[in-house]
Amino acid sequence: MLPELKNDPSVPGSLIGSLLFEGRELVLRITPDDTTTEQCLSAAAKALAALPDIDIKARDVAARTLLSNYNDNWRHYGRTTEGGSIEEVHDPELSSSDFKARLKMTCLETLGANCYTIFYDDGHMFAGHSVVITSFDGLFFSDTYAELFG
Repeated sequence: MLPELKNDPSVPGSLIGSLLFEGRELVLRITPDDTTTEQCLSAAAKALAALPDIDIKARDVAARTLLSNYNDNWRHYGRTTEGGSIEEVHDPELSSSDFKARLKMTCLETLGANCYTIFYDDGHMFAGHSVVITSFDGLFFSDTYAELFG
């Protein structure tokens, strides 16, 4: 069931609402794009009904695509000490399951009838950048793209 929706002032033609998922607020944005509003609302309702499965699939895509980047690059960084010097930090490598456990879904966007974009809080792995997973083939998640944003 869809939450209460209103016009999204930041994206003309889109609707926005929120719901609870795993005890946290999840933003739902619906943008009809090249379909009717009814088709896009139907796609959003299907996504919400499959939300736990979408979360598993999207986290799998994130781990397959971004985990090696985290382990090779992002876990090494400099931190300023109270004295003003820079200390090198080398966080431990993460396993796939540890990586996925740190991701927290923050937003689900439905674009048209078959495109879903899922946003995750990065769990302090990528300096506050959002982890963004897009499925171009609806709930199948066989045609996907993963990126960092922000």
